Amino acid sequence: IICITGEFSEERPSIQRKLEALGAVCKTGVSKKVNLLVIGDGAGKTKTTKAAELGVRTEGRDWLIQALKSGGLELADNGMPSDEEMADL
Repeated sequence: IICITGEFSEERPSIQRKLEALGAVCKTGVSKKVNLLVIGDGAGKTKTTKAAELGVRTEGRDWLIQALKSGGLELADNGMPSDEEMADL
């Protein structure tokens, strides 16, 4: 179960769809059920603080790119799989 916070080069709903295609479950808030918080640029303190309090693992953009790569998706120039590649899943 993954939660995403902050800004990325792509809209969050698009990133969530790509992660869900790889088997992730995406949530909008941090709770004890969340396994991972992916942190982008300019992330607020609310989610990061809550993750620290609950002992939720945190990762950044590099982790996200690697996760998408290991799922067999080629990356577009912006570091995310293109919509066309997602349509092929």
